[in-house]
Amino acid sequence: MAKLDELFTAQPFMVDENIGYADCAFPATIELADILLPLFGRELKLGPNMTAWRAAVLANPVVKSVTDESRAATLEWMNSGGG
Repeated sequence: MAKLDELFTAQPFMVDENIGYADCAFPATIELADILLPLFGRELKLGPNMTAWRAAVLANPVVKSVTDESRAATLEWMNSGGG
């Protein structure tokens, strides 16, 4: 994760000051890691650049809505015995 953090220059988004396609790929994946890693005794540790980027991305209401929906669906699936 440290190497990936170096690639995030927190501009505040991946490419520049505007949210773009590159920013849309990771929010759900990071949420999934946040949910699943503790099941394996691991913790998601984001560096300062990724933490700033994540906050900026989740400040977008559309991204936040989709990410929240994905998180809720994952937790529901896990609690139903699917996980």
